[in-house]
Amino acid sequence: MKKSISLVFLSLCLLLSACVSNAVAAMNPKPDPTPETAQVVMADTTPEPVQISTTATKPDEAILTDTYGDAELARAVELGFGAYRADNPTVTHAEFMVMLDRAVELADATKLAAWKAKLPEVRKSTKTMKRDEGMLAVLYAAETIGGAYAELHWANGLHQIIGEECWSDFSWDYTLFTDWEEPSSVKNTGNDWNRMSSGYFYGMNTASRYSRQLIFDYHPQKNSMRPNEPFLYTEALLAALRLYETNYSEIPRVPTNEDEKIIKNVEERRQSILNSPTDVTITGAKYYVSNTGNDKNDGLTPRTAWATLKKVHDEAGRVIKPGDGVFFERGGLWRGELLWCADGVTYSAYGTGEKPRIYGSFENSADAKKWSLVAGTNNIWKYYKEMPNCGYFVFNEGETFALKQRAYWNGKEYTVQGTDGIPFDVKSMPDMHYFNDIDLTDLDDGFPHYPDLVTWNNTRTGPLYLRCDAGNPGALYSSIEIAPVIDGQVPLAGMGKDSLLDNIIFRYYGNCGVSAANIQNCVIEFMGGVDFYHLSSLQMAHGAGDSIGVSDGSNSRIINNIFCESFDNGITLEFGWDGVDTVTQGIHDVYIGGNLFENNRNSFLIASYAEGQAGIMISNITIEDNYFINPGFQSVDPDMSLMDGVCFTMRVAGENVTENIIVKNNLFYLPKSFFVDFNCKEKPDIMFSGNTYVQNRYGGVLKVNVVYDDENLSEFVDQEYSYAISDEMLKEIIANELGDKEAVILPLSP
Repeated sequence: MKKSISLVFLSLCLLLSACVSNAVAAMNPKPDPTPETAQVVMADTTPEPVQISTTATKPDEAILTDTYGDAELARAVELGFGAYRADNPTVTHAEFMVMLDRAVELADATKLAAWKAKLPEVRKSTKTMKRDEGMLAVLYAAETIGGAYAELHWANGLHQIIGEECWSDFSWDYTLFTDWEEPSSVKNTGNDWNRMSSGYFYGMNTASRYSRQLIFDYHPQKNSMRPNEPFLYTEALLAALRLYETNYSEIPRVPTNEDEKIIKNVEERRQSILNSPTDVTITGAKYYVSNTGNDKNDGLTPRTAWATLKKVHDEAGRVIKPGDGVFFERGGLWRGELLWCADGVTYSAYGTGEKPRIYGSFENSADAKKWSLVAGTNNIWKYYKEMPNCGYFVFNEGETFALKQRAYWNGKEYTVQGTDGIPFDVKSMPDMHYFNDIDLTDLDDGFPHYPDLVTWNNTRTGPLYLRCDAGNPGALYSSIEIAPVIDGQVPLAGMGKDSLLDNIIFRYYGNCGVSAANIQNCVIEFMGGVDFYHLSSLQMAHGAGDSIGVSDGSNSRIINNIFCESFDNGITLEFGWDGVDTVTQGIHDVYIGGNLFENNRNSFLIASYAEGQAGIMISNITIEDNYFINPGFQSVDPDMSLMDGVCFTMRVAGENVTENIIVKNNLFYLPKSFFVDFNCKEKPDIMFSGNTYVQNRYGGVLKVNVVYDDENLSEFVDQEYSYAISDEMLKEIIANELGDKEAVILPLSP
């Protein structure tokens, strides 16, 4: 196997960061690195905003002193967003546009001229603003800055609890904003929404990385974002400041001796796993499988080995019994077949050389004869045979990738996303994108709890098209591996009760790699990427594909493996789907240690969907001595949400269901989003201890969404987004909020 792309990526990032960090820092003036929690005197008539952080300030009241006593307001003045006003009047359009000028200038000075050319009628208006007009102006500024600012992340449940009656609170009279009725360019806003609607959702879902406060505060007693109320001067100051602070450009790490040690340790672990010997205990018979074998043999010696996975399947339970071992020859390769492991059987390797490989891909597609140009084009190539739903599309063992082109399925045909039904044409694809043209008419084979979900779980096939401007892909590359779903099945390798996988490489499958309970010394790479569709909403969703998925599993050991380039999670432990007896099953007594996670969408997930059921359902889970490297930097889905790019994620629907979860002595290294993400009804019973944390300045640290009973509106959402603004703040968050008192924290780069 070639050296993982993630290590190369990691090394290059660290080396290049030394050259660019000073320039990036110059474009991002740093606020005071040690913000205080100020005590603010509330005016009697001013409502208290939603507390996004337990240490959040109360920003929307008049400050009747010689200077702002609130640290956040004082920071806004210090950074040039405005001046101190003792009277706290309603802000005018012209005044707020000047504040937004400063936000755009600090975020990206190159966009300032374009911003100042926008909304001329708003700029010269001395009329006072309502809060809905402020939301609209903020959206225009976010569109202009672009990049990460122009993304809506659905981060809380405020709109669900406020409800649709909110729209009657808007004036819907925004004549100064000449094109407000047009759709917004901000990502993840509705294709048919006007800018006011998008601005409303943007303001209630987007928070400052520094103060962790929403751009526009929520009033819990009124259950409203108060769009029809006057937009106070202090509210305007904070809205402009928080807009800027929603997306500090991360300052890449300057490599240190400690970083170099980490890179060395990562490579040593990789080589140790890749070259691990076979060391398993077999109490019964041993069977051998080789590419040079014959299924007519007895399989009892290397010289009389079987040849195929089908033979292994056929003999399971008939010849192969619990306590037996099945050994695949090192250096061998088996393609396009699933491995179903029998109860109590060990599957491992024999011989010398590279671990045996099991690929989901049917063949190496790097053959010029297998690709032909589509008529009327010079860059759209059609594969020679129809293919099922596919995921990863890998060239030269990971040197480069093709991205999947997705379109809406409307029940009859594919249409261009973001349009009112324009038919999709493969000729419109960008370079190095591919498209599965599978007819899903009248197909409904979804999960029982999603009756309209058309999933990967079907066997239909269709033409496959690739845009490659450089020429015939079959001639350009030495290997092309296309990851399909075989026979509509979820895992490439399915585990039996008390079975063991050891020293096998699994690659190139469109869905989950291994449904594993016990696995060691294995490599699982390039898993996932298939599509699934909700027919009732005529929309497409996607995201299937863990390296390992363990559903309702207990007594599991997952040790000394490599999980790389999974479309979803490196490991997922989950339960609680319909029909599952979660109290008697659940996830208990699991040990996960010594693994290397690289470039997965997320590294690790524990999830319970069993809302309303009583009893401890997740207990005695130990996650120890794992390396979580670069989550969020997988190669096939760059448009991720804020919930992605996390080292450790926990989503628990019920209450009082977790017990004795230990996360200790792991390495959390440069996640794209956060070290840890909790989305629970309560903070789970979990102990972090002695982990090592490495992040870019302004990178994510901790994301917490604690959802309470919706009858108590003031506590419906407790949302905390924590970022590495300073070394002091990073240490405080990890020690006090995450609870890791023994943490090793590498200093941030200047």
